[in-house]
Amino acid sequence: MKRKIIIFALLSVLVAFVVFVSSNQEYSDAMSVREYNRLDKKTKQEVEVIGKIKSISFETFTIVDLEFPEDKLVYTFEKEKISLKSYSLGDTVLVKSHDKKDDTDMEATNIMEMNINRALKHLENRKPLLKPSKAEDTSEGALRIKLENIGKKTVNYKELYDENFGYSLVYKLNNKTYPFQPVEDFGTIAPGEIMKVNFPIDINMISEMEKGENIVTFIWGQKSLYDEDFKTILESEPIEIILGEKST
Repeated sequence: MKRKIIIFALLSVLVAFVVFVSSNQEYSDAMSVREYNRLDKKTKQEVEVIGKIKSISFETFTIVDLEFPEDKLVYTFEKEKISLKSYSLGDTVLVKSHDKKDDTDMEATNIMEMNINRALKHLENRKPLLKPSKAEDTSEGALRIKLENIGKKTVNYKELYDENFGYSLVYKLNNKTYPFQPVEDFGTIAPGEIMKVNFPIDINMISEMEKGENIVTFIWGQKSLYDEDFKTILESEPIEIILGEKST
């Protein structure tokens, strides 16, 4: 009897694991609204997008990005195939669709409600993540830092200047955060790759330093048009800079 109980328990765990894996695989390729809008090339293949329902009309509905609500997608749908009666504004959903021939909107082929926390966790794993840290060596007239791509997306240097990208490198000098300043052009950094780059110490930065010890940290941050400040995602360890005299 005891053996049967153990076997049953093991089978229950196995079934639960299979269900968990299967449910995750259901939307393993699902992307955010912003990620889809930033695709260089749209395909006619079916795509999965996660967002929040913003509006519902007779033949269309709109979803917006969960973190960047300025990004939206408009879908058409056939009432015979998809029913939105059980959905309300603000619901988090996964929408399967394909582009229509005129490319003005997308035709939804399926829609399912998602748990908001599960959706955010899934999208968090798809974010571009560039981890800054202090490099062992130094460079004259510049700070030498390491950038490690710990995410699943390649980070392109050119995208750091694009406010629609939503992610940037910023630096904090003596606890004051400054807008993005260009580091050395690193081209692209693939997932798992580590690259050393220079951050020039220009005259504007020196003028903001105090005599003696100064602390600089680098931040991989995120910003929406609705945010006043960058949200810190990853932050480097402090880097000390000793200034002999105050610049005038």
